[in-house]
Amino acid sequence: MGLVMQFLASTPVAAVLFLLMIYLGPHRGLWVMFMTLPFGAAAALQVPGFGNVMMTDACLVALWLSMFGRVRTAELVSQLVPGHPGFALFALLIWTTLSAGFNPTLYAHGTEVFAVVQGERGALIDTVPLRPSGSNVGQLLRMVLGVTAFVAVSAITTSAGAWRLVWRAMSVATIAHISVSLLDWFGHALGFQDLLSPFRSVSQAVLSDQNFPGLRRIIGGYTEPASFGLFTMGLVGFWMRAAISKCCSRHAWIYLSVLVILALRSTSSATILNLILVSTLFLLFNHSAIFARRSRVVICMSFFAALPTAYAIVSLYLGYSPMGSDLMDAMIWDKARSSSGEERALWNDQAVRNFFDTGGLGAGIGSARSSGWAFAVLSNIGLPGLLLFGWFLSALFCTVSGAEGGTRSSEIAASCRWGCLALLLQSCLTRPYPDLGVFFFAMAGIAVGLSQKRNRNAERALLRRPRVLI
Repeated sequence: MGLVMQFLASTPVAAVLFLLMIYLGPHRGLWVMFMTLPFGAAAALQVPGFGNVMMTDACLVALWLSMFGRVRTAELVSQLVPGHPGFALFALLIWTTLSAGFNPTLYAHGTEVFAVVQGERGALIDTVPLRPSGSNVGQLLRMVLGVTAFVAVSAITTSAGAWRLVWRAMSVATIAHISVSLLDWFGHALGFQDLLSPFRSVSQAVLSDQNFPGLRRIIGGYTEPASFGLFTMGLVGFWMRAAISKCCSRHAWIYLSVLVILALRSTSSATILNLILVSTLFLLFNHSAIFARRSRVVICMSFFAALPTAYAIVSLYLGYSPMGSDLMDAMIWDKARSSSGEERALWNDQAVRNFFDTGGLGAGIGSARSSGWAFAVLSNIGLPGLLLFGWFLSALFCTVSGAEGGTRSSEIAASCRWGCLALLLQSCLTRPYPDLGVFFFAMAGIAVGLSQKRNRNAERALLRRPRVLI
């Protein structure tokens, strides 16, 4: 029986963006792909037996098609040569493919894994004996999409080297995310609950009516608050670093302020904890840059001067408002003791068992579900996957760190690194599978591409330097 694709309400929008991406090309149209990132619940198509083809996936395919004849093949290949972070990522993809193909069969029924199964009341997460499943193929394809996003974006930024196209792409993604989030927030409050339904076309549960004590949780263009908070924190990390860069503008501070409010408004415990952690690390590593200019000092002093007032308001609210007290109990104090917290602890305990039951090689990507990226890596792709991921991440962060030299391109690269760090830290708390997502790999590609372009320019300048013969 042939596959019959199902068209959705978001399909026409995806088709228009697909064609626009091809028409504009990889350099002028990079912002098109980034504009789709806030729509994490928007599927372009549904294919029986395969699942959802997301709007971002369609634009990523269009990005590759638009590169033919516009980006040299040698530029693409150069992203995967030894010594480049892409080489470590390519090695990781090879191991991930092997683990998906062989490990579920090799260790079949040798251990039990937490997986999504269909029950009488619908999909649920339960322990089942390890065996090959469609999730292995699905998660492998997710990893392939991430790697291709890294290679494509890295090659584009290396060949162009223009920080403005990155700034435009990140600005478009931020504006789209803020707009959708505000529509979700105020549209629901005004009685327009179905306003974003056309862009919530993914074939899974969309938790748009979750409530904490007296407060509805917003999800924007995503399916649930945790994934909404994860994407928001990636943008927070980027604009936090961009706000103190040489290409800083008022927009960076405005974006950052609104995004912090949205991160808090998600009421996701992992998002709030990550916001505190990223902010603390940022102040520790960038305090000298923050106070380098007087205008920044004024902004920071104003911010810290407002903290006592904010603290007093929050204290009064929590002390005299029953809803505020219940909200803090639900988000933080009672989180670990809740049924959700206990269930996630069981997932991670079983993930460690999967790691040892498979001799440290993992059960194969997509086989085991965990609550945290590190546990997901160990249970799915084992110690080899953890070492290869560590190789890629160290190459990524060390490459960008070494390239920072005060230029606008290096400032944008550093901003992308902070965005990647924010995504990685929160993924360690919530990510159920090893794939870190297209957004992470796209920002990593930007950071590496701008760094590589700067290094090439430095080498060319050195070669053109006149030599004095004595």
